Amino acid sequence: MDDKIFIAMAGNTMGSAYAVLKTMGFRVTHVLSADGQSTGLIQAENGDCVLQAEDPVLLLGLAQLVERRGPRWRSTGAEVDEFLGFQAEAI
Repeated sequence: MDDKIFIAMAGNTMGSAYAVLKTMGFRVTHVLSADGQSTGLIQAENGDCVLQAEDPVLLLGLAQLVERRGPRWRSTGAEVDEFLGFQAEAI
């Protein structure tokens, strides 16, 4: 029997991602426009950063990016090149 965990992006991952963000110390809120309307984005904020995305799973990915790389979260030129090569494989 294979003990690997398999998770695919679906609605059933949203609650778990939201809960993990909260345990990581983030305050999660809806982003509103100047006139109080929903922008369709949610925001996770703690003492170190403010993250915005369309759903909790994407926010959790951004949170991990910051946790692992800190203020140097941006891609290097080599990382961009590697990613573009990866993307080209799908074409």
